[in-house]
Amino acid sequence: MKVSFVSSLLALPLLAAAAPKPEAAELSSRDVTVTQQELNGFMYMRQLASAAYCNSKDSLVGQKVTCSNNACPDIGAANVVNFAHLESNHLTDTPHDGANSTDIGIKADGAVFIDHTRGGIVMSFMGSKSWQSFMTDLDFTGSDSSEICSGCTVHYGIKLTYDIIEGALINALNSARAQWPSYQVVATGHSIGAGVATVAAARLRNRLNVDIQLYTFGSPRVGNDAFATFVTNQNRGRNYRITHYDDVVAALPPSWAGFAHVSPEYWLRRKDASDFNYPLSEVVVCEGINPKGCRNSMGTTLSGKAHGEYFGAISACY
Repeated sequence: MKVSFVSSLLALPLLAAAAPKPEAAELSSRDVTVTQQELNGFMYMRQLASAAYCNSKDSLVGQKVTCSNNACPDIGAANVVNFAHLESNHLTDTPHDGANSTDIGIKADGAVFIDHTRGGIVMSFMGSKSWQSFMTDLDFTGSDSSEICSGCTVHYGIKLTYDIIEGALINALNSARAQWPSYQVVATGHSIGAGVATVAAARLRNRLNVDIQLYTFGSPRVGNDAFATFVTNQNRGRNYRITHYDDVVAALPPSWAGFAHVSPEYWLRRKDASDFNYPLSEVVVCEGINPKGCRNSMGTTLSGKAHGEYFGAISACY
């Protein structure tokens, strides 16, 4: 019997921490809730997102995926192999929409990992060097993305990053799927990398005619209402957009600039998310592309602490 990657996430316990008992009460009055098994899956996928920070190198292709500073203990203990490096080397862009040439401060390299333990082909994208550089250079310009969906625009820097790596990514996915046709395709990332993962899932679900499970951590708003609605309604794999407390990047670009979030959101509402012992009772689910609750309830902040803390320091091995 074929076992999916997501099913294996639900079935296997984390090595990093003993799972707390599930809460009996629902976390939200809405239709979308979260289980302890799903929370365990978030913790595992966070480690795959972390791994992009220290495994996105040509020299590591073919090697077992490991992380320093205890950033991905479960991945290191599993049979996860680095299959391909995805380089987005573009610190300076060309003029667009009448703008001047500018340093956009975004470099979100990625990798394709093969998880032989859980049967996954995983696209993982690292965040930019610092959230401060992202904020300083943030451009609220939307780039036409009608190849994804009608009326869609995507944040210019995120779209540029994806466009640069798309060819190499498709080649890697086609090769991996040919070798492991039963493995499930997954996309994950942190910060700007979460945005790139979102675009990758949105684009490739249809282009490659494949279900892609999407797990993002601290994602900015990626595109306009049309894009967010399209990704939310794709029905080609689940979307798990995970945020933490008052994560500053998750509030950007602002909704008044025409940007929206993919739904649903899984909000880690407790300020302390410094390890894998995170209680289910402190996860809140919100639906909608511009929800009033969850992360949005915290307003705009300038602190970057929550952005770097998802069940521990997400970029600890960088």
